[in-house]
Amino acid sequence: MNNWQPMEIAPKELYPIPHIRGKLKDGRIVTCDNKTSSRPYEDDSVIISPQLSTYTEFTGDEYAAYAVLDKKIRKDGIIRTQFIVDRIDPEFRQHVFSTYQEGIENINNKIFEKNEDSCYSFGRQCEYHSLCQHNNMGKLLKKENK
Repeated sequence: MNNWQPMEIAPKELYPIPHIRGKLKDGRIVTCDNKTSSRPYEDDSVIISPQLSTYTEFTGDEYAAYAVLDKKIRKDGIIRTQFIVDRIDPEFRQHVFSTYQEGIENINNKIFEKNEDSCYSFGRQCEYHSLCQHNNMGKLLKKENK
């Protein structure tokens, strides 16, 4: 269980570190990631997770889980939790690693495609919005080559 090796993707190595790996009462071995959230996770969140697909490729486990704690502590002190377990589809896992491979190849070839659907994905504007949309460096700093 503890003799994990890095995975090679293109010329790079990937070292995924899952939070927990354990055995459920029904005997399934599960790779689990801990999360906090202000909203409940969707029931299908495990089977569509590139992160958990990566972890299970690394651990060799068929099943993965999210253990989710609600960020909002209720006045009565109760903290709502979720534990979502599902099987990771090998075809989805292959799709995830194909996407990684394509991303690495694009970076190596200096191809950076815009994803304009993600400008506000994390509840705020992307740091690169001014540069991407208006060709303005805004608050970005240009890294000097040494």
